Amino acid sequence: MLEHCGPPFLPQDLERCIFEIAASDNGGSKCSILKLMLVARRVNEWLRPILYRVFNQTAHLPYPDFKKFPSLKLEDVGHFAKHFITHSSFTNEEINHLLSSCPNVYDLAIWIAGTFKFFLPNIQHLRLRRLSAELAFFTEEDLLHPTLSSLTHLNIVSSLGAEDWKSWKKLTKLPHLTHIKLDSPVSIGVVRNLVVRCTRLRYLIISGYPKGMSVDGWITTQMEAAFQEIDEDRIILLFPSDYNIHLERMLDWLQGAHGGMDNWHFAELIFQIRRQKYLRDPLQRWFWRLDWMECLNDRGREWYLNETKI
Repeated sequence: MLEHCGPPFLPQDLERCIFEIAASDNGGSKCSILKLMLVARRVNEWLRPILYRVFNQTAHLPYPDFKKFPSLKLEDVGHFAKHFITHSSFTNEEINHLLSSCPNVYDLAIWIAGTFKFFLPNIQHLRLRRLSAELAFFTEEDLLHPTLSSLTHLNIVSSLGAEDWKSWKKLTKLPHLTHIKLDSPVSIGVVRNLVVRCTRLRYLIISGYPKGMSVDGWITTQMEAAFQEIDEDRIILLFPSDYNIHLERMLDWLQGAHGGMDNWHFAELIFQIRRQKYLRDPLQRWFWRLDWMECLNDRGREWYLNETKI
């Protein structure tokens, strides 16, 4: 006779893995994570780092909201943060205080005009891999700061000097830089030099246009003709928003931080599509996130559908 062995036993490391995958689904929905954390104390401990992995310290639904929930202590959850975003709704002193308690951040977005270098002395403990910021007053010495030595992804949200390569040359000093995104207009000379002289560059995204000019006007009068001079798959041109560039940038960053498709992921997709010759128009340079699948040929559609099957 078989002895009664009790209920089936699930190894704890496998159980933890299942809960972590469930918590990360649907973009890491906070409501879903909080419900899962009620299952057991051990589950609460496993999922707490996921709940506080992204720090959104902006005026748009800040999270964690330390002002609204003073019982939540920065020193208790700051070490969970991997992605951190903030802008001018916080003072420089408040941002420094927050970052001082977030030693594990590697993806940082600070959108405060001309002041990012102010934070460098206070974030020496970080080793950033992704940065989105205004670098208008950065020197070559600033870029050689240890905090930036591991950067692979750099989003520059303001111009370093649209026509002058001397203003941009300093980017070649970042030894691991593979991805660049520019949210402001640049000259064809700057683009050509970035592609050639940033030796590890995988691709360059450009999605900015001059103030006072419509997107269509910018494309027609300047960029389309200029980029005919460069036959380079690594240059990805994205249609920028003609409505609210700042909001679009923030939502895109948050989507990427929560594991969704952001502009980095989208550019990688376009890069692969070009290399595999999946575009209906092989010469197409401009892409719009909302209708990009219309640009695929039949082989491209089949490939994408197979890639996204679960």
